[in-house]
Amino acid sequence: MGKPKKKGRANKKKRGGGAGGPPNSRGANAGEVNGVFRGDVPSFTFGESEGGRGRPIRTLYSSYKRATDRFLRYMLNNNEHKLPQWVLSDLKLSIRMRSRVARSVYGGGDDGHKHFIEVLVYCWSILQTLPKTESAFAPSQEEEDVSQEENKFSAFESELEDEDDVEDEELFPTKPVPRPEMNTNEPVTFEDLMKSDDRNDAFLFLEVLDQMMGSISHQCTVLAKDVLSSRRAGYPESNMVEKLLEVGASSSMAIQKVQQLEMELQAQHNHLKTPFHVMSVLVLPHLTAEISKIVEAHASARCPREGIISFLGDSIECSCRNESDRKNRKDTLVTDFCSQYKIDGQGQEKIDQFYLAVTTMCLLELPIKLEKATTDPLRSQMAAAGGQSKAHSWLSNFEWIGQDRSILHTIRLLQLFGGVVAKTPPNRKVQAKRGSFGKSPWVAGRATKIQFDMDELLMSDVLPSWLVMCRQGIVGKAKLPIEAELCPLFVSLRSFFENPEHPVSWGLSFGLHAMLTGVLEIGAELDSVSSVSKSSFRHFFKQVEGANAKSKNEEGLKVCPAWKHNVGILLFLDNYNIDAFEERAIWNPISAGTILNIGTYFGNLDAGCALIDCRSQLRIVLFMYHGHLIRGLIRRGQIPLLDEIYDTFKDCKAIWTGSLPKRGELVYKFWLSQGMDPQEAKAMSEKARCTVKGTTRTIGVGDGDATLTRGRRMVPIDPAEISTSYRRICCRDFADVVDKYHTSEQKMRTKGTDIYEYAVRTNDTLDAIESEQVLLSFNLTSVGYILEQYVCSITRVMQWEPLLKGQPDLDMRQGFFCLFARELLGRLDFSVDPQDRSVDFPAYPVMIGFAEEFFGRVPVSSIQWWQASSPTQESQVIIQNL
Repeated sequence: MGKPKKKGRANKKKRGGGAGGPPNSRGANAGEVNGVFRGDVPSFTFGESEGGRGRPIRTLYSSYKRATDRFLRYMLNNNEHKLPQWVLSDLKLSIRMRSRVARSVYGGGDDGHKHFIEVLVYCWSILQTLPKTESAFAPSQEEEDVSQEENKFSAFESELEDEDDVEDEELFPTKPVPRPEMNTNEPVTFEDLMKSDDRNDAFLFLEVLDQMMGSISHQCTVLAKDVLSSRRAGYPESNMVEKLLEVGASSSMAIQKVQQLEMELQAQHNHLKTPFHVMSVLVLPHLTAEISKIVEAHASARCPREGIISFLGDSIECSCRNESDRKNRKDTLVTDFCSQYKIDGQGQEKIDQFYLAVTTMCLLELPIKLEKATTDPLRSQMAAAGGQSKAHSWLSNFEWIGQDRSILHTIRLLQLFGGVVAKTPPNRKVQAKRGSFGKSPWVAGRATKIQFDMDELLMSDVLPSWLVMCRQGIVGKAKLPIEAELCPLFVSLRSFFENPEHPVSWGLSFGLHAMLTGVLEIGAELDSVSSVSKSSFRHFFKQVEGANAKSKNEEGLKVCPAWKHNVGILLFLDNYNIDAFEERAIWNPISAGTILNIGTYFGNLDAGCALIDCRSQLRIVLFMYHGHLIRGLIRRGQIPLLDEIYDTFKDCKAIWTGSLPKRGELVYKFWLSQGMDPQEAKAMSEKARCTVKGTTRTIGVGDGDATLTRGRRMVPIDPAEISTSYRRICCRDFADVVDKYHTSEQKMRTKGTDIYEYAVRTNDTLDAIESEQVLLSFNLTSVGYILEQYVCSITRVMQWEPLLKGQPDLDMRQGFFCLFARELLGRLDFSVDPQDRSVDFPAYPVMIGFAEEFFGRVPVSSIQWWQASSPTQESQVIIQNL
């Protein structure tokens, strides 16, 4: 049945798909989506023998979910109501701690504290009468880790249990007590609302957002300065990739922090579910107080202040949606609120007037170009009457998310676009009419503020392009294993476009606002940054494609499953680089930095660590190079490429199985590295020693040796062992971070705050990226191919090919291991003079000369996908100390 129209609600202006409002799928330029994805989606499981990452990181939220599930299953599965003793123990501890905190910290606590304690005591009085059992529930195997986690309050337990219980006797009645009830409706005062916990928490939440947005702005300004200084100094353009990686990392860490704080705020204050509710409690306390008086006078059901805040937040949300949005509750919101709390007709009329006041206020506070004809006369009337008529006044005290950079403006545009997406079929694209939201064409470098100046770019280019990327492109086609760490913005965008009618989140709004901030700060250099980042990313895949094409000439690589599978994963990531997308939308500083981080950490390091050693080529070269170093046969700087590779992997436990080997341990540790049992490795080392000393003479590969080399299980290379920045970004491992960025005074003032943690961790991550430029710029896939080519060449140089091919049942690489360990590493381990030219074949002079010539002829352009450079004073700037 239809609901009667409410008086005073006539509104002729069009905001949702009409001639005067944002375009919907009918008014937009909608067409088929083609050419935005290539190939098939690969499996993203590297496999244990191919460089797997191990088990995923368990987050606090997932632990909470498992603990909650455990409690619910206990309540549902135990119908006999026999109570485990630990339930009462936990409840008793909760009552004691809550009451003592209320007395000592809050002077007895407010009505909320009092009611909460009464509820706990009521639960105690009922539960303590039930029959007890020692263990009514046993956690499942997968949940044991939850119960084994450290109890943060364990320090209080013994103290509380040992104290005299006399003072707490009244808290633990021996008989059931009456069920506590909340007080009847009482109006809340404006003063109470201004001092409320939820309002303070909302303000602190926005304060952290503002400071982190300022950090992102600062980082993008550093990027702009670095681009200009590098150009003046004549550096290659691709050296800006390092700063883009830093921008991508710092913005992703900020978005993750916002998402965490958003969940914590919602858990603490359940009525602050959306940005609209946060704004309600923050800027409309006077309206909350007035509606509270109406509820007291006209409602027959109790209405808590949280219900009023939710109603006002929903009113703001209605104003931010298209009028044609199916989720817009503009016609039912007041009626539903009044029905819920049994408010009479007179009260409903008054509340309806407040709803109209909120919607009018929102039109003036969050204007867009399409509504200019409606809002300008209204603004003039408000100014003449002495009212607040200035736009974006709600967050006027925030420098980076308020005023002419208002994040609320971005939130409203996102909500409007979501309403259009909800009515657009998945196979159709959405394109706003050019010029509807600002000057068209949009020109980089002309914007001076985010509101209005960036609307055309956001609504006509950025959001339509990302909609296609999330529906038909790579973001929608596949979920990367570590995407929450590498690209939280892309994950948020995909979730938003999957549920476009839902209210937008703070995490998504912050990420899109950061994107616009980056475009604003980079200014006229936007097109240069977009072009260089896109071409650098493409150059990475050209190198991979080149190495893959050449691998067809190497017998071992072309049939190696690890090579084939992981190259497929890498080439799949090239789908970010489709020409069909608007370049400024995909390759602006924030999203370009994020895509480059995906290519660097998931592609180049995660897949690259599997490829560079897929046939043990890296281990072979490193053991040989290290042996030459410790015997003084080669010096640092003689073969620069090998120096860089050695420095990168010298602390990798998978390769060295502990510390670097000393003389006499090369053969033994090489076989350990290959997955051999320690006893068998020791036997192989002894056999090599006997061969070098001449006590035995072995020609070729013995059957016993070949048998020992089969069925080995090597430890894969973990990227976290070779890259600190990988550990920070992908593993969220900050255990060894040391604050080098704050003075003692700054630490005393800010330590323990969310912004302090963000600043220290981000600065440490940016330092790591800067110090690892050479590693991050090396294409490990190309390096892996070159090392494999070199190892195959050793077979020919050492004249082992006839020996290996003479045993048809022997795998060539397995046989190579035996000869390499015995003939080359064995002499480095046990020979008095490895360069003794009296032997049949003077291996080491030949090998050193060949290595110098081979690696000296490797062009840098084939292995380095962007130009790493030493940090200049001008560009060596990190996140400001907040």
